[in-house]
This record gives sequence, C-alpha cells and structure tokens, in this order.
Amino acid sequence: MKILLLSHGSLAVEYIKTAKMILGEFDNVQAIELLEGEDIERYEADIKNVIDHTDEVLILTDLLGGSPFITSCKIYRYLSNNKKIRLVTGMNLPMILEVLNTRDNCTMEESANVAEEFGKKGIVNFFKQMEGGN
Repeated sequence: MKILLLSHGSLAVEYIKTAKMILGEFDNVQAIELLEGEDIERYEADIKNVIDHTDEVLILTDLLGGSPFITSCKIYRYLSNNKKIRLVTGMNLPMILEVLNTRDNCTMEESANVAEEFGKKGIVNFFKQMEGGN
C-alpha cells in the first residue's frame, strides 16, 4: 500500500520529514504539494502518475473541501474501478504516525480507519481535559 500525503504548500513534505525524525526511515510514502499559483491540471497529473504505479493507495489530505481533497475525489471517480483508493482528510501528525506504525498489520481499509481514529484522538483541549471537562 502506498501512502500519499497531499497538501496546500509544503505541509505534506514537512510531515514526512517530521515523521522520519520520530520513526526513522520508511518507504512507500510520498508527498505532493500544491504550491501557490500552481496549475491544478499539472497537480492532478502528478497525483495520477503516482496512483498509476500502485494497486492500493491511502490518500491523506490536509483540508476537507480544499483543492487537494477535491482533486483526489475527482481522481477517485475515474480510477476507483481499477485501483483501490481510500481518502481521509484533516491530515495531522498523530494520524500519519499511527498509520505508519500499523500499516504492515492492517488492510488499507483498516489503515483508513486508523487514520481517522488517531487523527481525532490527537486533538485535545488540554486544559479543558485537566479541569475534568469532556
């Protein structure tokens, strides 16, 4: 399974660098950044090129409704008959780290569920929690 991180700007690239700092080296993970002023058709072609070279891809995007997310949905519509693709949005570091830690023992569907679960678990209002709130 390939893991593809998609973001506005260099966020996805920086997430990979940070994950390597924490976990060490890993493979089958790629970032594609959408830079300011970049042609969206070229961005879409770059994503398709990665997906064309793998049978299964878990796509993590930074923002629901953003260009990387919309582009992924468009690609899914065209390629889902030939490729196994899952998409999770709201990408954050806890999500990425847990997917990387568990992917060898999970199906792609399970990895998508792990991404969602740990992405949510990684968001905590610390002082609210310390004060006994929910």
